[in-house]
Amino acid sequence: MRAGAKLAPKAKKRVAEINTRMATLATRFSQNVLADEQAWRLVLKGERDLEGLPETVRAAAARAAAAAGQPGAHVITLARSSVETFLQFSALPRSARGGI
Repeated sequence: MRAGAKLAPKAKKRVAEINTRMATLATRFSQNVLADEQAWRLVLKGERDLEGLPETVRAAAARAAAAAGQPGAHVITLARSSVETFLQFSALPRSARGGI
């Protein structure tokens, strides 16, 4: 039954405790993922690192670098729009991709 509706009172209490704990852990997990996404950066250094990337991806990486206090550089973040396009178009070998 949904949320333990037909359980005994003691079992209902336990289900409520488990649901509360799961909600707490899910929130903490989401916060940790967001913190990692915001903290991780791959700095691209020079034309070799930019090879294969369309101009739109290069421009976004330049904006990300400027926002990170690295004007003139290019930065890939773990934001989906950044990392997915980088992985799709980059000519860099996997070993040079900073673990992504």
